[in-house]
Amino acid sequence: MSPPQYTKEVEQKHTARVALKRTQQNALLNVQQTLHANLQAELAAAPDPRRTVELVRLNNEISQLQYELSEDIPYKLDKQEKVAHDLKIKAHDKKVEKIKEYRGKVYMLIMGQCTNRLKEKLRQDTSWATVDSTPKDPIELLNLIERVVIETIGD
Repeated sequence: MSPPQYTKEVEQKHTARVALKRTQQNALLNVQQTLHANLQAELAAAPDPRRTVELVRLNNEISQLQYELSEDIPYKLDKQEKVAHDLKIKAHDKKVEKIKEYRGKVYMLIMGQCTNRLKEKLRQDTSWATVDSTPKDPIELLNLIERVVIETIGD
């Protein structure tokens, strides 16, 4: 079950915000790279320790901008949007917890319907440790039961 998504309005605002921020970052990066190239040319013609320090600072700023360009920009929600999204997340988390609870109950219900002989055969299977691990997955249990029964019938 996938977590709740943002509304279309929030997505559109975020997309516009990301586009603006990326445009600003790229413009600044281009200026910094041009300054870097010019400063390198100056230093090649006439070395100057103070200007070398300036070049190092410029390299750091360029590296920082490149890093920021690679980072995701977080969503910025107003109070009402945040409250609505938080409620969706809480509802989603409750559903996920209920599903886990019901899966465990269904797992135990299925195991309760198995004969002792079938349970013994299930425990002897190499995949039993995975099937019987937490969280209990009734689908995996049913697949194992099907495989064991088919193998038993084949014998």
